[in-house]
Amino acid sequence: MVDHAREETWIVNIRNRLDEQFADLTKLKPALAALDTSKDKPSIYWTGSHPERFPVGILLLKSSGNVAEKDHMWEYVAFMTRWLGLDVTLFLRYMKEREDLVKSYYHYGGEDYQRYFVFRESNALQESLLIAGCFLATAILLLQKDRNGAEILRGPRGDNSDPAGQRSLQFSILYQRIMKDQIKTKIDMLRIRNQIPWFVVEAVFAHSSLSELFGGTRIDRLAMSCFDDLYPRVNKSKVKGGNLPSGGFKHLLHIFHWTRTPEEEGRWLVHTKPEQEQQPAKRFAEFYIPNAMNLLESATSFKRLDSSSIDVEYSNKRISALMQLTPLHLFPYSNEIFHQLLNFEQRYPAYGLPVTAHFACMKSLLQTKADVKLLQKNGIVQNTMKGEEDVLSFLHDVGHFLVDEVRACIPDDLDSLSEKVIEHHERDVSIAYSEFKSQFCPNRWVIISVLAAITLFVLTFIQTVYSALAYYKGS
Repeated sequence: MVDHAREETWIVNIRNRLDEQFADLTKLKPALAALDTSKDKPSIYWTGSHPERFPVGILLLKSSGNVAEKDHMWEYVAFMTRWLGLDVTLFLRYMKEREDLVKSYYHYGGEDYQRYFVFRESNALQESLLIAGCFLATAILLLQKDRNGAEILRGPRGDNSDPAGQRSLQFSILYQRIMKDQIKTKIDMLRIRNQIPWFVVEAVFAHSSLSELFGGTRIDRLAMSCFDDLYPRVNKSKVKGGNLPSGGFKHLLHIFHWTRTPEEEGRWLVHTKPEQEQQPAKRFAEFYIPNAMNLLESATSFKRLDSSSIDVEYSNKRISALMQLTPLHLFPYSNEIFHQLLNFEQRYPAYGLPVTAHFACMKSLLQTKADVKLLQKNGIVQNTMKGEEDVLSFLHDVGHFLVDEVRACIPDDLDSLSEKVIEHHERDVSIAYSEFKSQFCPNRWVIISVLAAITLFVLTFIQTVYSALAYYKGS
């Protein structure tokens, strides 16, 4: 039975705390001038002594003590409440009704994370969701590219209800915390263990004036443009016209994954078979295709695939074969991004495993520096780091994570692709054709020179024949 009096007292205390956040306006300008964003970080995440991060204090390591929220994180809630009409009472009651649903989000992939964590007591859980939802809503609206989020959130200057520019000053503090290091903020937002249910962020949007201010645009649509500067690149055609997942998005990382993957449904899945035919899914460590230089020896060529964001296509003809792959763009943050995408796919295989398929192919193709140089020449590897060793190191680190930590499985389509590639690679006719091509047609300029010489010979021969015919005709 709910103790309504106690609940009302709890909510009143939260409102009082929010009123105190920006109560002393004389401190705002000095606070803004003294803001050290390298220390006063915008992170809503707790690290503790463990290398992984966990969601905003919603889950606690069993061996750890209590965690106090950073005081400045309440400022995001205060700003939403004071200037954007967030109804804290409705939000908290809405979350309280969905407490069990929130907890169910941490039972994914058949793994019960309550073995390692304990949930905070109910009121503290709702407060954490309030803080997390307000921070994420603010960050998404500032980072998205569709609308001028900064101007909308800052509000009109010189408004009679805001004579001292209080809103603008308060906004500037929050803005600088988020925008100081955008890449780091975005990576934090995408870590799988920092995810909270997406309906929490949607509730902030729905229980405030944000939806109206942003022209009725759904917040998941706004979130899709937050990461346009991160690779893997966005699948623009899917974002513009693709159907959203049935049942909606699970969390922000799900949105990021959806915007980076092919449109076709049913591809790159581990298919469920009848119980009598059930076989264990093939593991990542079991996948094999020859490396790029070896495939070159069996008349396999490589081409950059631009039609999708993350994909692999393979076609083998009678003699030659063509493998097309989406370019692998590597940046200093790529290791972290791929860890999150691959982890997401292994926990939620029903959404497909295209990133796993793409990475598995790249890991097999790129075994040596010569392999890297070959695919770089074809535009399939685009590395902003130092050299070929960095590419191989990236593949090794992420591959180790898939084998030892998540024991990743591969989609059925990738298993079929492996069989086709190996079958083609072992054909004698393909090997013979490749040897002929490498000896007599090593590059296109040699082919052009040979064709030019043949053409010149034919023309010279024809001219000689005509000259001889004219001579006999005249005599």
